[in-house]
Amino acid sequence: MASVRYDPEDPPEQPPEGCTDPLLWRVAHALHLDHQPESDNRCTCGEIFPCPRAGLAARGLLTACVRRPTDPDLSDSAGPGRWSRRSI
Repeated sequence: MASVRYDPEDPPEQPPEGCTDPLLWRVAHALHLDHQPESDNRCTCGEIFPCPRAGLAARGLLTACVRRPTDPDLSDSAGPGRWSRRSI
């Protein structure tokens, strides 16, 4: 597995080289930007920093770099709760 390095306090907007899930990176980065510490030990959302969403953003950034991407097999599309190939 390739080593991916970024500053957890100031992650880059674009996924770093070696990031295995760029979409997750972008979503987690947006969440990270929305939940920043303010001078009164509060998050921009008003909760004590780090709020649960700030932690989720940090976890998302890390996960985007270390998890293996999956490609769901949609070939078995029959049955309830699955994608249907029938026209609507």
